[in-house]
Amino acid sequence: MTTTTQERPAPQETATAVEDRDVTRHSVVLSACSAAVGVLSYACTVLMAHLLAPAEYSAYAAAQMLVGIAGIVAGALVPLPLVHTVRAHGAGTETRRQGMAFAVLLTAGAGVLAALVTGVVAAGFAPAPLVVAVAVASAGMFLVAPVLGFLQGELRFRRYVMAMVAQVAGRLGFSVAAVLVGAGAPGAIHGFVAGVVAVLLVAGTATIRRDLTWRPRVLTEKARWAETGDIALVQLVVASVVGSDVVLVAALGSGTPMEAGFQALATLAKAPIYVAGGTVLVTFPLLRGVGRAEAAAILRPALAAFRRIVLPVTAVLATAPAAFVMVVLPARYADALVLLPWLALSGLGFAVLTVLATVLSAAREHRRNRPALALAAVLLMGGLLGGWACGAVTGMAVGGALGALAAAAVMILAARPLLTGTLKATAIEVGAALLATVVLGLLHSHPLAWLLSVVVAGVIVRQKLARSGEGVSEGSA
Repeated sequence: MTTTTQERPAPQETATAVEDRDVTRHSVVLSACSAAVGVLSYACTVLMAHLLAPAEYSAYAAAQMLVGIAGIVAGALVPLPLVHTVRAHGAGTETRRQGMAFAVLLTAGAGVLAALVTGVVAAGFAPAPLVVAVAVASAGMFLVAPVLGFLQGELRFRRYVMAMVAQVAGRLGFSVAAVLVGAGAPGAIHGFVAGVVAVLLVAGTATIRRDLTWRPRVLTEKARWAETGDIALVQLVVASVVGSDVVLVAALGSGTPMEAGFQALATLAKAPIYVAGGTVLVTFPLLRGVGRAEAAAILRPALAAFRRIVLPVTAVLATAPAAFVMVVLPARYADALVLLPWLALSGLGFAVLTVLATVLSAAREHRRNRPALALAAVLLMGGLLGGWACGAVTGMAVGGALGALAAAAVMILAARPLLTGTLKATAIEVGAALLATVVLGLLHSHPLAWLLSVVVAGVIVRQKLARSGEGVSEGSA
């Protein structure tokens, strides 16, 4: 008589483990994409700093920030509400078609309004050709919003990444060419329109067009306006406060090299916000309609990836040696380098505010989000304006950093129900980042040693990110 041994099947991976791993992986990929987009975008900023005189560059930097704010609002007004509809309803369904129709119709009206508002603001510091360029580019940001929202809702992140990279690459190429042929700052801002065209070419809109229909009656549905208004209001406040320092310097200053240097460095120091963008892109579709416990579980891996990128980036920015920074910036902006540590702290505060305000909005925690965001905006604007009153551009850098960190602390307190299980890990990683900042600060006057330390730290961070998806899925299985 023989006995057979029945092999036990390998335990299957749970749905939660798969989702956690995917959230981590997509967060890392999209944060990396956002960082790449940020690098290309900043490359355009650096080239403009070289090609334009300080006064014209100051106006360009503020105009660029206004168009960027329009883009963020467009991303809130259309894609963020749209992703829920696209994700929850299949292709060709009436509900999806209604959602797409609402997005497109809303885009048309909001684009015109954005052109008027940004044009009026730009008129306060820019000549007429630049005002027109800002208005046209701002309207263009709304044109691509439904396309990006559709891709995000279907979790087609590869195509989304390609579209985003194409957008900034097209803008970079057009802007540089326009300035070189003598079009100046207005030509550079028109590069945003070239980026819009690039998105439409790369995104592959044939699939999207199948869900496009004429449904004007959707504009009368109050529920759609309520959801759209909540999200758009949050993103409008976030975008406005994040870009306010660069615009305020153009409005209050006189275009000196120190002021233009502040704007160039402030744009660089906002690199952590691009990391925040990757986290938001992944988590927003997953947080719609879930409870606090499930939302906290979704957020844990995404916020871990966010912390592991944004804290080291802040440490690197705050301690960057002048020898490296001045490789990309013109020598006339060297005096502004003393502001970089403060601007790096501002960038960290902005990134935390961006992530948590959007997360609270996605989880429909409006009662917590609205008052916290209002207080955060007051603290930040008070820091910026109070700093300017006390010490012009230097005071604004210090006041902005203190205001941004205070604003981030307010948002952390507001989001604490969704941050369960993250406090210990956050404290450890903040402590490690502080230690790294001290070490890099001591090496500030030794550029090669500083660079070697940054490379080593980068390898460590990359390994932690690579292991995080495996660790999360193993822990959940």
